[in-house]
Amino acid sequence: MALIFSTDAAWGQTTKSGFRQKVFVMYHSTNDPRNVSNILNYGFNISKGSHLLLGDGLYVSRDIEKTVRYGPVCFKLLVYLGKTLGVEKWQDPMRKAWQEEYSSAWVPPDCGLGGRKEMTCVKSSAQVRIRPLYQ
Repeated sequence: MALIFSTDAAWGQTTKSGFRQKVFVMYHSTNDPRNVSNILNYGFNISKGSHLLLGDGLYVSRDIEKTVRYGPVCFKLLVYLGKTLGVEKWQDPMRKAWQEEYSSAWVPPDCGLGGRKEMTCVKSSAQVRIRPLYQ
């Protein structure tokens, strides 16, 4: 059975200048339960390395099924995406160079890059808050 997730923002507002700000419920998993304490106390570390699909950043998804493949411990998050670049091709020159101009990069589902599920890479862990259990 497929899990249903929302593509709608959990919160949003339009600034006086007309910029639309949105926060989404998203997920991030870790394969090492020993990381949980550090994440809760100090926040997420940014993944770094040339092997990463979208370059350096924190990888999240609105689809929990995408994230649970990366480990048994899954965090439910509130994520501010900011200015987002859509990436659909390996050859996109911005695929690993989006951080200077954008706050996040998004790979849509079924485009051939991220598998069948969508994923997002955010530039900074400051864009992410772990969602409290009581919400």
